[in-house]
Amino acid sequence: MNFTISIITMSKIQEASEYELQGGVFQKSMSSQISFPEADIAYIDDEYAISKLMKRILHHIGYNNVRIFNSTPSALLQIQKELQEQHRVPDLLISDFNLPYMSGVEFFHQVDNLCKKSSMTLPHHILVSGEQVSEEKNFLLKPFNRETFRKKIAEVLQQGTE
Repeated sequence: MNFTISIITMSKIQEASEYELQGGVFQKSMSSQISFPEADIAYIDDEYAISKLMKRILHHIGYNNVRIFNSTPSALLQIQKELQEQHRVPDLLISDFNLPYMSGVEFFHQVDNLCKKSSMTLPHHILVSGEQVSEEKNFLLKPFNRETFRKKIAEVLQQGTE
């Protein structure tokens, strides 16, 4: 018999671990460390239908604070506004690689420059693409399934909490 227990931590990440009943004692399953962040996520893709689908998938896997942007200029303007007015940035940026105006990598560099001007660090980020364009560990090759996506997001968000 398996069940999941959620443990709220001091960070923006809510960790959940799976426990198994073994010999009358609950044992933490080592293979099922899962994280469900309550993070602010910005998803950037120039294809509106893809953006809407990804937002639905993100909601389905437990991410409720998701904003979509269909261009890098609109995302950069919003990030710059939030930096100036609230001294904050999204916890996670997920961007397609192939975008008009600039690539996903160039977009991350622009956000990094904005953050440095405000004495902040670049938010966690994931680059997605239909072709292998990066060897970076925060790269995700399309197509991917929900579980792969969920694991990659949890892995990237946990990088800052270790």
